[in-house]
Amino acid sequence: MQIVGFESGLEGLKYDIVEGVSNEPDVPHLILEKNGKLERIYLKPKDFIDYNLGGRRCAGRVTNGEHESCREYKVPYCTEHTNDWICARCTGNCDLPLPSCKEVHAVYIAGFPPSTFKVGVTRMSRLITRLKEQGARKAAHIEIVSNGRTARQIERGIADKIKDRVISKEKLKGIGQSVSEKEWEGVIADYKTIKMFDLEYGFELEYPPIPAIILSGKIIGIEGRFLILEVSNDNYAVDLRDLIGYEIEEGKENKEITLQTSLRMINK
Repeated sequence: MQIVGFESGLEGLKYDIVEGVSNEPDVPHLILEKNGKLERIYLKPKDFIDYNLGGRRCAGRVTNGEHESCREYKVPYCTEHTNDWICARCTGNCDLPLPSCKEVHAVYIAGFPPSTFKVGVTRMSRLITRLKEQGARKAAHIEIVSNGRTARQIERGIADKIKDRVISKEKLKGIGQSVSEKEWEGVIADYKTIKMFDLEYGFELEYPPIPAIILSGKIIGIEGRFLILEVSNDNYAVDLRDLIGYEIEEGKENKEITLQTSLRMINK
């Protein structure tokens, strides 16, 4: 079996400035390719999972429920199977190339524990989805604009004061924690807020989790792209992108889960 993808379960969420959030999120899951068919590992809090990680290679591509396998060893995707998201490079100088560019967009400021902040943009309907995909614990919606180009231009102007990217290492140290209220208030003081959000992920941690690449343990929850597992009374944070491409096999049933001998620690 090979892990070929991850679904956050958040795509069903819809946000409206008047109606708020509609629909319930789906259960997050890893997508597996097994004997030419796609299967899923659902990541429900309090469940136990036990898989051993083997070799890793390109995860190929999933299209319309079909998986295209790849033998290349560039991970998680080789050059052929890497999809560039054009909006990630946009600074507002585009000609609105995608239909989604013409939708109403939101400009927001997001807060990550304990004191990391970023400015960002997204389609209005995806505002909550995007914030939770990133693992934000606080957010302020500060602008509504008619298209993505204008949103990027506003973002670029704010990025001189508030950065527009947060790396995984910065998020990792605050998982399960709270954002400093004093610093948050200082960051958003200069902006007129349309709506404020406190985002929850179903768990809190006394200490930041240990970074690792494993797939065995009791599921505590998911915050952004990090799966939190409890193993032998310690909490571990697994970047789900770091699992994509691995061959896996099930561990032994009815056995207390312990840390794998092949534990891969990461230092980001």
